[in-house]
Amino acid sequence: MAAAGAAAEATIAGDDRVDVNPLHFGVVLRCRPPNRREAEVGLPSNVRLDTEANMVTHVAEDGKEREFQVDRVVGPEATQADAHEAIRPVVQQALMGYDGCVVVYGETGSGKNHTLIGDLENPELFGMVLRAACDVFGHIKTAADTCRYSIALSVVEMHRGAVQDLLRTERTHLRVRESPETGVFVQGLSHTIVHNTNDVRELIRVAHRNEVVETTRMSRRSANTCVFYDLTIERADLAREGEPLVTCSQLRFVRMPGCQKIRKSAMPAEINRLICQTAKSLNTFSNVLSALGEQQDTTRRRFVPYRDSPVTYLLKRSLSPNCNTVTVATIGPNSDETLGTLRYTTRFRRLPRAPVLCGTLCPTCQERMSVGPCRATAWCRIDDGDPFRSLSCGFCPLQWRHRRR
Repeated sequence: MAAAGAAAEATIAGDDRVDVNPLHFGVVLRCRPPNRREAEVGLPSNVRLDTEANMVTHVAEDGKEREFQVDRVVGPEATQADAHEAIRPVVQQALMGYDGCVVVYGETGSGKNHTLIGDLENPELFGMVLRAACDVFGHIKTAADTCRYSIALSVVEMHRGAVQDLLRTERTHLRVRESPETGVFVQGLSHTIVHNTNDVRELIRVAHRNEVVETTRMSRRSANTCVFYDLTIERADLAREGEPLVTCSQLRFVRMPGCQKIRKSAMPAEINRLICQTAKSLNTFSNVLSALGEQQDTTRRRFVPYRDSPVTYLLKRSLSPNCNTVTVATIGPNSDETLGTLRYTTRFRRLPRAPVLCGTLCPTCQERMSVGPCRATAWCRIDDGDPFRSLSCGFCPLQWRHRRR
């Protein structure tokens, strides 16, 4: 297993250099191939994909066509590597100190979990989370000797309004808090230090065992929950004279709950109530996107209902202009919810775009800063004999960050 993980890091990460140009908000659309039932029935596709012009055309039952512009189209014949290439700039920017977020949104059964996680046993079918981990550790291996990195992983599940830490076996209800210094955070959440891709893979296995799933007609393993996979990347540059330059960025992957209709799920009342709660959470998410988009069309500042849902509350940092956020909208070749998913991409593209560096300078810097608790303490170099190397950076137990006004 360890050899397979190391080979995956070398194969996926390669020798690509990190692009220093900030990545703006974007939309990637991925259409899965027909499943067995759709192939047997022979249902015609209600979408047309133009991978050259990045256009998606939805064809309604009455023949009416609607066109939607996206930033990247990933067709049914595309591989997991092709899908990851569409969001790789987010990973590259996170290594340079910019916050990054990938939001996977779509109907139940459209391939969200396959896109995000994939097959944990086959490196060719690794999803975006593991491929991003391969990129991160591959970059660390080729980084300068004066750089020290610390990578931590946390996994959060939101189920029926309850916030759970999926890396813990006990079911504890955590709270989403906000402070002027650290912003929105989950109180009591564990952050586990990871040293390679295999560590990330094992933690994802633990999270899958602790995740709540149900069975519906649309999916045998339907996860109507929202899951956050957060990689915290702390980098210290020892080449700087005096205090080292320290940056702390967050690379977040979010799997939104699947949108589906009760008449299509046809399950007991308890699961139907869960579907209703999921629909309410998705409606709040849509309202937040609409409010953020309307702020760009008017000089008046509009209220954004982040607190109406724990999902949108925790996404507040990722939906800010300071974060490189990309959404991956997953659709099927013939689905009733395709039009709704495409309309979601239109709202998402209206969000403001102005990412900033989550960098730190020495405490004598005159820039305005915010201070927050240090979440990772082990600085590591993957390619030397001592993966754990302590660093007296002068910022513990506090970690300094620049804050954009």
